[in-house]
Amino acid sequence: MEQPSVRNRFSGRARTVIQTGQVHGDIHLLARPPRGPVRERSRRLAASAAAADTLADAVDREWAQVARDRKLYPAVEVRWGWRRRPPPPPVAGSPFEPLPGTARGATADGGGMADLLEVYAGSRSGRLIVLGTGGSGKSAAAILTVRHALRRRRERADGDERAAFPVPVLLTVTGWEHHRQHFNDWLTDQLETRYPFLRRRAYGRDTARRLIEDGRIALFLDGFDEMAPPLGRAALEAIDHGATYRVVIFSRPEEFDLARAGQLRGAAELTLSPVRPEDAVAYVRHCHGGSVPEPWDQLTAHLTERPHSALSRSLGSPLTLSLVHDAFADPSVRALLADGRFAPGEDFPVDLLDLFMDRACRPDPGPSLVPYEAADIRRRLAAVAAEMRRRGTHGLEWRRLHWWASPLPRVAAVAALGLTVGALCGALIFGPGGYRAMGHTGPWFGARHVGLQGLLFALLVGAVSESRDPRSARLRRLLVRGVPHRRSNPAVGLLVGVAVMLAVGNQAHYAWGLPAGLAVGLLAAFDAARVHPDRGRTALSRLRALGSRVALGTGGAAGASIGLAYGFTKNPGYGLSAGLVGTLALGAAVGAARLSYATDTPTDPGTSWGRDLRNAITFGAVTGLSLGLAFGYGNARVAGWGAGVITTLGHAVPIGLASAVAVSDSVRTALVFLQLSRRGLVPVRGMRFLRDAHRRGVLRSEGTSYQFRHARLQEKLASDHDEAHLHGGGAAERR
Repeated sequence: MEQPSVRNRFSGRARTVIQTGQVHGDIHLLARPPRGPVRERSRRLAASAAAADTLADAVDREWAQVARDRKLYPAVEVRWGWRRRPPPPPVAGSPFEPLPGTARGATADGGGMADLLEVYAGSRSGRLIVLGTGGSGKSAAAILTVRHALRRRRERADGDERAAFPVPVLLTVTGWEHHRQHFNDWLTDQLETRYPFLRRRAYGRDTARRLIEDGRIALFLDGFDEMAPPLGRAALEAIDHGATYRVVIFSRPEEFDLARAGQLRGAAELTLSPVRPEDAVAYVRHCHGGSVPEPWDQLTAHLTERPHSALSRSLGSPLTLSLVHDAFADPSVRALLADGRFAPGEDFPVDLLDLFMDRACRPDPGPSLVPYEAADIRRRLAAVAAEMRRRGTHGLEWRRLHWWASPLPRVAAVAALGLTVGALCGALIFGPGGYRAMGHTGPWFGARHVGLQGLLFALLVGAVSESRDPRSARLRRLLVRGVPHRRSNPAVGLLVGVAVMLAVGNQAHYAWGLPAGLAVGLLAAFDAARVHPDRGRTALSRLRALGSRVALGTGGAAGASIGLAYGFTKNPGYGLSAGLVGTLALGAAVGAARLSYATDTPTDPGTSWGRDLRNAITFGAVTGLSLGLAFGYGNARVAGWGAGVITTLGHAVPIGLASAVAVSDSVRTALVFLQLSRRGLVPVRGMRFLRDAHRRGVLRSEGTSYQFRHARLQEKLASDHDEAHLHGGGAAERR
């Protein structure tokens, strides 16, 4: 007998239920239950589906750029074979069903990159381990599989099939403290940080967590072998017991075996195989557009005729093959064919990395981004590699370079800037501007009064700037305890709170200004972390997006505090106008700090740096001009419009500078580069230097961080640096 539909079961219409011919045996089914929960669940499902589609587009753009950056097209064809086949599915069913469009699952004996997608999509355990030695192409396999999975998902025309195909997200396990944080909490934080549009109100609350819990994402973990064994064991245990989503892990076999204290239940394991000679020949020919120059033709002939030679076995690594292509010019490639160049069992000759660095660091034919000699570029990169090895990391995250140097000089520099700018602007405001505070005026009073305020405020700004992702793990835990990461903006809260405190305190009394500043600052800290809604296509959605540019909630609270202070000390009309100006000024400042809806997340460190700097300049300009106009308007009503203009400029400059410094990671890192340049690590314009190294192919981008092209290159440069210091190079460098 046909089962009743959802409409028949929950419509509450007795006539409809009777017409289905069903007898439920429960009179309560004939009553009308509340339809709110049903509609709410439908709305949440639709919001999750929309968020997943937007996330898929963002991930695809991100890794498409990385694939172009790493020149993965054409990619070296890497094949794989089984190390541990997946067990047969249990009788009671499998945790995961094959994904839509899967042609064949884990039954293949092996294959290439395209077949790896079928293994992932057909896995009924949802657990896949991809193992390979150093330079075997694990990262390339991860990126290409993610892109293939996204293409497969995009091809699903049916909405239900597309919703059943999870969005692959490629991450590395960094910043997870397994003793204090659940693995899914770390994953939620990573998604919200990397893809901030997931915090849009249109998607509902806790969108990232819902996507995780509903299995709408698949986690691809690269660089598992770079984790310490205790952390790796904790990650495997957390995945084994708590992950309700598909997981693919890429690692070296030795490190993975050391980390696991058993095995992931139902996990399939496969191993990447060496590059076959015919695949290496196809790669070389593809790189030259099919017309292979004569020296390279000799190399391809050697690979074809002598597939078991030491040279052919050494070129079985994608790393070695790509380095040979980049390190040798056309005439010099004949040197590879010399007898004894490749020792039996050797991955690649010891001088291959030196040849690659010599060619990568050679002078540009045109104007260079950095005016340095090749030896200087290599020496600085070697110093960076040695510092990274000392810190046990393979990633160069520019937002965390402040961990490499003491924060005290940076805070002192910001404080000195605040004192200087404050004194100069104070003399301008209290001199020609005619501004008065506590019954005093005059340039000397203004220089002392505002200079001291600038010093104290700059110290606070420097402390807040350094508090973002501090070097101390204990301090990080203390700062984020009870507050979800990226759900608040303390820097904006400090700026708005201090502005309200000064406005109310100077006009009335600081006994009222301090609590008002604390309350409004706390509200502003959370309000500024919101994401602007999408403009959409309707007039209502555009109006809503425009209204988000001014935070009327925080602005209204600030305006009410300022308006009451001026209303009680002057007159109600003056208080009303001051309150309105304060509402618009501080509301605009908080709105300028909110994140954009844009889903084009930065795909490389240079873009991330530039966006952070532009956002800081925009926020500083809006905040400085808004608050400057507010103070200028108040003084203009007392001392005239000329004095108001001077007061506006005198307030806008220091407030704008402080605002930009407080919210910007790029400004903080620019000060770090000054510190590191004194140690010989990077030049003063450090970001431009790193961009140039990336352009030369020495560094590669991994999200918003840099890495050396391979761990072996980093190790080689670090060893060269230590050897140079051991033989007196350090003394020469210091001189």
